[in-house]
Amino acid sequence: ATDSTEFEKSIRIPFQKDGFDDKISYRVINAANYGVPQIRQRFICIGVKKNLPDFEFPEETHSENGTEGKRKWVTCGEVIGDIDYDLPEDKDRLAGSKHKHLLPLVPPGDNYLFFTEKRGYPTPLFKWRSRYWSFLLKLSPQKPSWTIQASFSNNMGPFHWKNRFLRIQEIQRIQTFPDDYIFLGNF
Repeated sequence: ATDSTEFEKSIRIPFQKDGFDDKISYRVINAANYGVPQIRQRFICIGVKKNLPDFEFPEETHSENGTEGKRKWVTCGEVIGDIDYDLPEDKDRLAGSKHKHLLPLVPPGDNYLFFTEKRGYPTPLFKWRSRYWSFLLKLSPQKPSWTIQASFSNNMGPFHWKNRFLRIQEIQRIQTFPDDYIFLGNF
């Protein structure tokens, strides 16, 4: 919801009709503030039936700099560093498609905006905000990941800081699935 009127119309009134009355808690949370190695902001809304105790969001356990008694955000390097090895097939699966020659030039933690006039690139290749955010987006081992998207594209990151696609096991860890979790289906 973009404002309180929209929230009332789309969430609070339907919840009240279902017996939740005014026991609705909502907030935008960042998964990184709860120890997930992803900067992933999501709107969370929880309704509680009137005969049950109120819901309270859990306290955040992490912060970007580890201030106020909280731990520092968990980084990609921390969660995938021990499985960060080179495989022969990595050479055959180049990330970036027709822009694969640019990906090695993108600093870890940056994206295509590195090649814009606004960022001071001497011969700009892209206009500012002319592409989607994850275009040539490269992880930094010193930071959490951005949201891992469900769709796939040769140009869409985040990519590994070694200029390759992320492997399933790396994505699994970044999304905090246990190593022994078994995914079913086609990838």
